[in-house]
Amino acid sequence: MKTVYPSALEFRQDKCPGKSSSFELTVEFGKTEDSLSKLTLTASEMLARKDTFLTNLLKITKRHHQVQLYNLGLSFSAETCISCHS
Repeated sequence: MKTVYPSALEFRQDKCPGKSSSFELTVEFGKTEDSLSKLTLTASEMLARKDTFLTNLLKITKRHHQVQLYNLGLSFSAETCISCHS
């Protein structure tokens, strides 16, 4: 998720109280200017984040498939790759 939509989540590693070598991973929603003072997200904010995530994931998938087809020596057009994923 961090690769597909970097600003969606914030990761923080905190030291566990009372344990010298233990840490815990804290994951929080990425803060936007609108949500800095809020603890929760609205439904529309969650849907917008979902749409952004899916769009970014599709772009990454298309790039990987284009590279794979090129490495296999197959000729293709960008339109063909797009039509397979749209």
